[in-house]
Amino acid sequence: MKHKHHCHTMRFIIILSALMFCAFVRADIPVYAVAASAQTNTDEHSVQDVRLAIRTTNSFVHANAELGLALTVTNASDLTIVVADGFRVNLVSDSGEIYKLVGPPVSEETRNVVDLRPGESHEWYILVTIPKNVAPGNYIIEAAKSFSANNKATELKSNQLKMVIN
Repeated sequence: MKHKHHCHTMRFIIILSALMFCAFVRADIPVYAVAASAQTNTDEHSVQDVRLAIRTTNSFVHANAELGLALTVTNASDLTIVVADGFRVNLVSDSGEIYKLVGPPVSEETRNVVDLRPGESHEWYILVTIPKNVAPGNYIIEAAKSFSANNKATELKSNQLKMVIN
């Protein structure tokens, strides 16, 4: 069991290193798309242009394989927002069938809560597993995340990445 955990850890480190290298050299990642945004009104201010962007270095994957994802929340609003770990990531087929992709569990001991002031962003790196029962074909990956501003929760949806499962 310890060997299996070590293999997952090494794969995560390799994927994380690749994503960090791409970010460092400002490399264009071909599957990166424009982030979706959430717009909502609070009592005193409006929270606008809070974005969740999802990207990966690989748009071709096999079923039952791990996929590294980088998820970035950017706060371009005029309020400080609060964001915690834990993303909902789905794989959606052309026919609309949805597969929930499971990443590492987040516990209260490992939960990372981030306050993002206006103009700030934060990036999370996660590994998800493509289910083994996924048929070959074209899919999209999308993520969702909640954040709060002025004690009001808002759902945030990401851009959609095109994926090919083979």
